[in-house]
Amino acid sequence: MPSSPYQPALLRILHGAAAGLAILAVISGFWVYNTYDKRWGRMALPDLGDIQGIHGTIALTFLLILPVFALYSFHLGYDVHSARL
Repeated sequence: MPSSPYQPALLRILHGAAAGLAILAVISGFWVYNTYDKRWGRMALPDLGDIQGIHGTIALTFLLILPVFALYSFHLGYDVHSARL
């Protein structure tokens, strides 16, 4: 009998997207700090004029994906997993 993946594909895709966006948010957040604040040091990163807009876009995308991920994880994903038991 062939084995199927433990987790549904949609759950893995949403989880990967949320993780990727979280990492991008941390990187762009540091870039915003490096561009405007520089209180505790600075790295030689190129100046991006709209880094705050990029950071905000990443955050908005994350906030739009997060409720879908949470609903799927807690409700639909639970139902799919419990049906296999």
